[in-house]
Amino acid sequence: MGGDQISQNYDAFRNTLLGDSRIRNVAVSSYAPGTKLIMDTNFKRKDNGDTFNLMLLYSDFDFIDTYGLEITKGRQFSREFQTDMEQAIIVNERALMTLGFAADEAVGKKLQMTLGNNQEKEVTIIGVLKNFHLQSLRLRIQPMVFLLAPYQHLQSVSIRLSKGDVPAGLDYVSQKWQQFFPEAVFEFEFIDDRLMQLYQSEQKMRNLFILFSGLSIFIACLGLWGLAVFSAEDRTKEIGIRKVMGASIPDIVLTLSKDFTKWVILANIIAWPAAYYFMNQWLLSFAYKTELNIWLFLTAGIGAYIIAFITVSYQALKAALANPVHSLRYE
Repeated sequence: MGGDQISQNYDAFRNTLLGDSRIRNVAVSSYAPGTKLIMDTNFKRKDNGDTFNLMLLYSDFDFIDTYGLEITKGRQFSREFQTDMEQAIIVNERALMTLGFAADEAVGKKLQMTLGNNQEKEVTIIGVLKNFHLQSLRLRIQPMVFLLAPYQHLQSVSIRLSKGDVPAGLDYVSQKWQQFFPEAVFEFEFIDDRLMQLYQSEQKMRNLFILFSGLSIFIACLGLWGLAVFSAEDRTKEIGIRKVMGASIPDIVLTLSKDFTKWVILANIIAWPAAYYFMNQWLLSFAYKTELNIWLFLTAGIGAYIIAFITVSYQALKAALANPVHSLRYE
């Protein structure tokens, strides 16, 4: 958004969109999720004079509903309360902790908000918003204050489409945008695409890991295959004797395959500590991250064993099915 034309025609644009079943919600805000937070100001508690710097997000009455955010205490902004535009604020749980208010006592508390030119105004907390991620998971959730603002001070329109024919919904939005804002270019992006852009380096790293891991596994399997062929030929006479003595085909396959088990186990003993160290170092760059548990490594170890077993079992099975007479004549 931007400019007087958009601020003057936004209400008509919004109401027209909401008249179509393909549009669920429309909201406008200073920025949308995935954008770097750049606005902040000081808030002072009136009871003890303590001052806190909190991030700001300006929006209209519909932002919270459009994004499906959850109010845990109090209420959200409402057009039924004329004072909400000038005096009401909503804080997230992180801001509540920063301010030092208990959740049950926060609603109704008054703060002094610093404006431009060192001016102040009194604002009242009307609701507490459950924490949500507005930025990358590398960053901790910031203490935030949500305020209402006139349209001319807001920049991003957020439109929530109904499930179904999304392209048709986008075409409809584009048509109405050009109808109400003919001088403004219609540009859009999906929120999930914007959030994915925050992790481009992880996407590239993932693709490189998949490529080089695949190459490593392929080369390792070639080596295992060669060892299996050599082992089967080297133990041809032993295989023949075992079959004559009554050994079953599964017994022979296991006998030829178990030698590789110790190498898989040794590889995991070396790999697990190194993998844990480097993965943990990478995860430390995120404020919010998963935990590394033993099942992750056990799954990888079992997967490595299955790959190794499949690689050598064909050659072992081929040797086990051979005629023992030919095996005994081998030398």
